[in-house]
Amino acid sequence: MTDASKKKSLVGRLFKWFGIILLILIVLIISAPFLFKKQIVQFVKDTANKELNAKVDFGDFDLSLFRSFPDFSLSIDNVSVANTGEFQGDTLLSSKNISIGLNLMSVIKGDKYEINEISFDQLRIHALVLKNGKANWDITKPSADTSKETPSDSKPFKMGLKKFEIKEGYILYDDASLGFKTELIGMNHNLKGDFSTDVFDIETLLEVAKMNMVYGGVTYMNKVKTRVKATISANMPQFKFIMKENEFSLNELTLGLDGFFAMPKDDMDMDLKFKANQTEFKNILSLIPGVYTADFKDVKTSGKLSLDGYAKGIYNDKKMPAFGCKLLIQDAMFKYPALPKSANNIFVDLKVDNKTGQPDATIIDLNKFHVELGGNPINARMHVSTPVSDANIDGEVKAKIALTSIKD
Repeated sequence: MTDASKKKSLVGRLFKWFGIILLILIVLIISAPFLFKKQIVQFVKDTANKELNAKVDFGDFDLSLFRSFPDFSLSIDNVSVANTGEFQGDTLLSSKNISIGLNLMSVIKGDKYEINEISFDQLRIHALVLKNGKANWDITKPSADTSKETPSDSKPFKMGLKKFEIKEGYILYDDASLGFKTELIGMNHNLKGDFSTDVFDIETLLEVAKMNMVYGGVTYMNKVKTRVKATISANMPQFKFIMKENEFSLNELTLGLDGFFAMPKDDMDMDLKFKANQTEFKNILSLIPGVYTADFKDVKTSGKLSLDGYAKGIYNDKKMPAFGCKLLIQDAMFKYPALPKSANNIFVDLKVDNKTGQPDATIIDLNKFHVELGGNPINARMHVSTPVSDANIDGEVKAKIALTSIKD
């Protein structure tokens, strides 16, 4: 056998063995998640429960490199994070399914992990804050001894995200320290953007079937249908977001939002302005609890509306931004189809203003309120200042009411 033949034979054997090894590796990659499924599940659960003051649990999972090649996909069913200690018995987070799509080459390179998609099916978040300020999401255990820690030479973790999705979600935020509670029911959220770059546009669509909001024992929103469609310019190094094209709808009322929101450090900085895109009284009438029903479209209304407001300044634990809003309603009326009489000649001139951000600096001026309920005139005015420390209220209500006609 000549030297050339020997070399050719050696190369052939090398390719043969390379092919066999590659085949074995492929089989191992495909079968590993199934062969060691129980061990992988138990390891993840044990590690998470060791590092957190909570109980982490999940059901079946599917791990694949080839179904979405060259990407890597992971699907986990019935994920839950249950609180312990003071919040024992409450589930902080749960989801029927969590799906993640990851760019395989970004994992191999190790510079930045590129996530193509994160999707939550029937996500449930129950966020609580006690009166003492303790939150139920503060579940990480402190390090055993931080005094001996040394600066790490490892590279900072970098991540890019292209799409984030929530299907049929439920979010409850109940803050006893502020007396504030909000609830989002039937939430669907779709967010897209090239988070792998520093400056990019975020496209977001949020739809909530019912939104409730309570502050200080007063219900401000009750089962309000909410929709947000917006394009936001994001600057991630400065963590600044500039509002571009957007619509924010509450029932039939649609608002436009302009300005920016930034959080370069711990403080939140904002300069936001909103304004009603419509001028019909019927749109704001839809926000009154009990009015927005299946037959709301049949309610007869007329009249003009003007609504705008702002929030400007720093928000943190000790400071609030300046804020204000103005509402004008002119020559309005409404009549339910099943009732014989209507509410006519509705006029409202309301202004709320706070130029410093201090809650006690809020001034409320109801300069005019007039309505005729089935021929019964009601007039009111009110001025409120220093509402927190010692409320100063100056107002009056004048009405002439025939009780026999109110039922109409």
